[in-house]
Amino acid sequence: MTATIPTATGDPATDLTDAYYRGALSLTSHSANATSGVTKEELQNDITSSGDMIFYLNITNNNLKYEHYYSSEVEGLNAEQVQQSIERMLNDSAAVQLLKSGSKYSVSKVYDGSNYDGYIEKSYIEFTISGNNISITYIDGLSVDNVVDGVNYKYSYKTTYEGNLTNYTPTSSGS
Repeated sequence: MTATIPTATGDPATDLTDAYYRGALSLTSHSANATSGVTKEELQNDITSSGDMIFYLNITNNNLKYEHYYSSEVEGLNAEQVQQSIERMLNDSAAVQLLKSGSKYSVSKVYDGSNYDGYIEKSYIEFTISGNNISITYIDGLSVDNVVDGVNYKYSYKTTYEGNLTNYTPTSSGS
């Protein structure tokens, strides 16, 4: 039931300058399947009602760190509060080796918690850089098979977000 998510390809990147980027990504496609615990319609509604993705990434030594919020998660917060929160998460997140193929950079991440918390999450990012801007595609897939309070949740979904990020200078403290 796991969604098919691309895998990063290419050689380890060696040409990137350390930088921070941020911007909004829009949902461009999604699919959902549900067997039990939730309906396909509920999943699709959750996906579409989340709104745009507020996306930050940091490139350091040809490695990538990234974090995001959905716009629905930050209601009531101002832009500075959102930035400070995401920068704290960026500081704590694990870096992933960037791969390069032609002019495209990509990374893949897999979290397999199937034996621990009943889900597998796969993420893929592909982007190109032009000056201070990044054109980015973010694909995320989740497969759940977990029993919570006697209910067996079995579902999966795949989302694709696309947009442009702009280079920026982070807050000095990162907090």
